[in-house]
Amino acid sequence: NNFCPNAENFKVTDINKRIRKINFIYQLKNFLYISKFSKVETIGDFTFENIKKYEKVIVVWSRIKDFGHNGNYFNNYFHISSKNKKNLWFLIHLDNELPKKIKKNIIILHQKKTKLPINIYTMLKYFFKIFSNNIFSLRKIFHELSFDSLIAHNVNDFFNKILVNFSPKKIIFPYESQPFQNSLIESVNKSKKKIITIGYDHTSNPFPIYNVYNSNSPDFLYVHSEASRNFYSKYFKWPKKKVLKISSFRIKRKKSSQFKDKIFLPYDFYDSYEIIKNFKLFLNSFNINKIRKLNVRIHPSRKSSKKHQILRDKLNQVIENYSNRFSKNSKT
Repeated sequence: NNFCPNAENFKVTDINKRIRKINFIYQLKNFLYISKFSKVETIGDFTFENIKKYEKVIVVWSRIKDFGHNGNYFNNYFHISSKNKKNLWFLIHLDNELPKKIKKNIIILHQKKTKLPINIYTMLKYFFKIFSNNIFSLRKIFHELSFDSLIAHNVNDFFNKILVNFSPKKIIFPYESQPFQNSLIESVNKSKKKIITIGYDHTSNPFPIYNVYNSNSPDFLYVHSEASRNFYSKYFKWPKKKVLKISSFRIKRKKSSQFKDKIFLPYDFYDSYEIIKNFKLFLNSFNINKIRKLNVRIHPSRKSSKKHQILRDKLNQVIENYSNRFSKNSKT
């Protein structure tokens, strides 16, 4: 600092350059990912004669395993089925394989993967579409150069089209401020119809910054705890009357004994070494025969993840190596 008074400013500038470089590379990869798909198509009966019957639209993701042979769909997030004839389901399908049969109240946005190594047609078609929509400005379209934005544009186009004649009472979705959700809310606001948009956040995220209240937020946000309700209104500036506490759709009350003596792995993690190192520190903080033996549980959605399986096996090995810390008779 004695030789370079602006050393701190130089470091900040250097960090900003690195961040911009990383963002550019990530954005480029996300845009090139579009070349893995031959097309994005909407499947189902979305004629006015059919969709006018429905009071609610539920917008969620789907996988092939969520469909039954009879064409019904079951959603694990809300724990409800498409059997309710009052609901129209708009599904963003994550698998290449489609169900052989779907019911009348199901519409699927399908991202069809190409059989070729790459397919630049869909990518270029999307590029020129947003390029022309933004007065041929690369600067304006940079943030839209991604597969997520491609899906958002398709959702926007679909709802802009059907909301001309269709007026459901409510549109409901798991809320993560994803680009397609923002596009959906934008379509509803543009329609100027009395349609209530409802986001549902079942999570207990430490700091879901993407859900900060803004002009493109849903009309109401459903949460499942008073702590979440207070958090959203205090830190994310949601009006308290817009954040409503309801019983969790997804998580049912269970006996506390079902959670005892278990280690629950998160949905994702970035450094198994840190987890193992801290787990050893945790066990070293106890005396011999001090605690009951622990069982490792993988997140229900990641049971087939090799990364999670490897971490589980490593943690189980640590438990074996520290076997003298455990006792069946311990109350801790």
